[in-house]
Amino acid sequence: MKKIISLCLSALFATAMLSACNDGGGGGTNSDGSISLKFNFQKGSRYKYIMKNHQSITQDIMGKSMTVGQDMDMESTYQVAGADGNNKKLTVTYDRIAMKSDNSAMKMAYDSDDSAHNDPMFKSLGNMVHKSFSMTVNDKGQIVALEGFENLMPNAGGNMPISDSSLRSMMQQSFYIYPDKPVKPGDTWSNNYSTSLGFMDLNTDNTFKLVSVSNGIAHVEMNSKISSRPSSNADMKDVKMELSGVQTGAIDIEIATGLMMGSTLNQQIKGTMDMREMKAPIQVNSDISIVGAREK
Repeated sequence: MKKIISLCLSALFATAMLSACNDGGGGGTNSDGSISLKFNFQKGSRYKYIMKNHQSITQDIMGKSMTVGQDMDMESTYQVAGADGNNKKLTVTYDRIAMKSDNSAMKMAYDSDDSAHNDPMFKSLGNMVHKSFSMTVNDKGQIVALEGFENLMPNAGGNMPISDSSLRSMMQQSFYIYPDKPVKPGDTWSNNYSTSLGFMDLNTDNTFKLVSVSNGIAHVEMNSKISSRPSSNADMKDVKMELSGVQTGAIDIEIATGLMMGSTLNQQIKGTMDMREMKAPIQVNSDISIVGAREK
């Protein structure tokens, strides 16, 4: 069960942090018709994001198939607490967290706004609501520093379900979406990173394409190739993963501010888990949507 909670929390942070954006002077249309997209929050700006993630995990063990369905909703606020040149310090606060998990053996649900749905197995989620941590991000979307994450779960001690380094790598994948030069419709750019999602340690190679520019909005599409790497999780030292997959997505970015107004992402991963010489096929499908807006 600990691994299930860890995976839930990891997926929660990873998808929640997909809401990368910027504000104030970071982007614009250049004289040659190209646009510049950068991460450039201005001090004092504040944003609200709503993320919805539907995930299905199917695993075959000893000839029996089990599917776990998970639905996660998160509402979060991003406040720009400070700025130092191209680096912006953000205060991140989770305002609402809701989750459902359903399989043939059990059903669990939690909603921080609904006391009737507060399964104790997800108590650690509720402990994070209305608490904050901070991170520093440069104009390229790279995570420079991460502070105060342990404040979300002060009683976890050494049993935090996710480490600072894992959270940093997951945030990196979400913020690291900007081109390193001005782009025109049809132009592409790429990057790659490594991340940890619960029991999965993955390498991801991304290709972004500016598809169109209309009414001040840049429409960007993304395609990625995913492959597994040796796990850094001590709990998984006896488990070998061989996974591969793809993800596709679309992001609408307001050119004048860099604000991510909306995004959709589909991820499909499949392969095998080798647990002490017993191989178990596994498949993970995820559909994620995010809507962002500036708070006035």
